[in-house]
Amino acid sequence: MTYETKNSWDNITYSSGFVRENKTDNKPRYDLIPRDVLKRLAELYARGAKVYWDRNWEQARGGELDTFKQSAFRHFMQWQNWETDEDHWVAAIWNVMWWEHLNEIEKKEKGSFWVVNKGWRLIPVKEWEYDGWPIDPYTWMDNWRV
Repeated sequence: MTYETKNSWDNITYSSGFVRENKTDNKPRYDLIPRDVLKRLAELYARGAKVYWDRNWEQARGGELDTFKQSAFRHFMQWQNWETDEDHWVAAIWNVMWWEHLNEIEKKEKGSFWVVNKGWRLIPVKEWEYDGWPIDPYTWMDNWRV
């Protein structure tokens, strides 16, 4: 793979001779996120991984996503009530973040129709063909019998 170094050519030359792109529009500004918040978020991930397991939350789909909203609201209210038994503020952020992320994944997957091939591997129908012809998932399901 070949990578490209992009530059808008709107550069700044510092007194030392160091040159850097001046334009920061439309670029993520991770440097503006408070480090202590990132640390607290990482600590929450570590505690969650011990209680459940690494990346357990990535398995949630469909109605299960509502648990993220419920938990976010509960933690937000606990933070509002000055409860300090857990890091409620960070837990609220974590739940909102994962609800948003998984919801976006679900939106992308809604257009896909998954089937199990003979090797028991899930594959999207749009990649699946029958005798060289693409299969329409809705026609296929209407004609399929168990």
